[in-house]
Amino acid sequence: MDVDLKLRFILVCNNLYFENSHVHTVGASTSDHAHELREAIKAKCSPTFDNVKADSLHVYAVTGLAEDEIETLYGKLCSQEPLQVREWKAQELNEIRSLGRIFGPQLEADSIHLIVDCTDA
Repeated sequence: MDVDLKLRFILVCNNLYFENSHVHTVGASTSDHAHELREAIKAKCSPTFDNVKADSLHVYAVTGLAEDEIETLYGKLCSQEPLQVREWKAQELNEIRSLGRIFGPQLEADSIHLIVDCTDA
């Protein structure tokens, strides 16, 4: 697998920032789909997710927000304010579209690209 995407993500559980974690980065290929990405996220969050099925992680792409909106929402999460995923204008990834079709070549390096909801994990 060629790693040509570096995606930054945050973990949420029950609409709150998961255990005051931080912004994580995971490498992926533009040809990967949701399943491969969930497996990579699970590995990145080891040992916390060692006994978690990757398919129980809901991964959402954040593609419709300006940087200042992302910073505002991230600040609310850090303050432990509950936030619905829909407030991030995020879409859950599926097995149909590859990551390359979701995240184009002009990916903002310092942004948050994914929300990983581990409520069902």
